[in-house]
Amino acid sequence: MRKGENRTSAPAQIAEQLYVGIDVHKKSWNVHIMSEHISLGRIHMKPPRMETLLEHLNERYPHATLHFAYATKSDAVDSRKIAEALRAQALHSIWIPTEEQEGDRALVRYRATLVQALRSTKTRIKQRLLFHGVVIPPELDNGSWTKRLRQWLASVQLADPSAQPHGWHC
Repeated sequence: MRKGENRTSAPAQIAEQLYVGIDVHKKSWNVHIMSEHISLGRIHMKPPRMETLLEHLNERYPHATLHFAYATKSDAVDSRKIAEALRAQALHSIWIPTEEQEGDRALVRYRATLVQALRSTKTRIKQRLLFHGVVIPPELDNGSWTKRLRQWLASVQLADPSAQPHGWHC
C-alpha cells in the first residue's frame, strides 16, 4: 500500500471502544483509528467532512462506541498521537455551548461593551468640563450620574461658545 492511501483493517464485528484522532488542516484531515489494543488504520480525508467520516466508521464498525479528539497541527503523525492520547484517557473533554447559550454569552459581552462605552463617554465629558475650568459641585461628583447631575450638566454654559456642545442633552 502506498503512502497516503487509506488503510483501515477489516471491520470489527464486536462492540468495542474506538478512538479516533483527527489532525485538522484547512483542506483535509488525517484520521487515525485505534481500538483498545491495536491501531486499525488511518484515513486521509479531502475534503474534510464529519458526515463522511461518520458514515465510514458506522459502516465498518457498526457496534463500536466512538470517541473523537482533534487538533490543528501540521505533523502527519499527529492523528495517531491524538488517538493514542484519547485511548489512554490523557485528553479532557471540552464543553461546547448551545446556540442559545452562545447567544446569551454574546449578549453579556455586548452589555459589557456598552457599559465600557458609557463609562468612557462620562469620563470624556468630565475631562472636557475640567479642560474648560468647570468644576462639578462636590455634592454631585460622587460617581453616580443622578438626575440632579444631568440637570446641572444641561445648565452648564462654557465660557467659549464654540466649545459648547450642540444638543447637550442629559
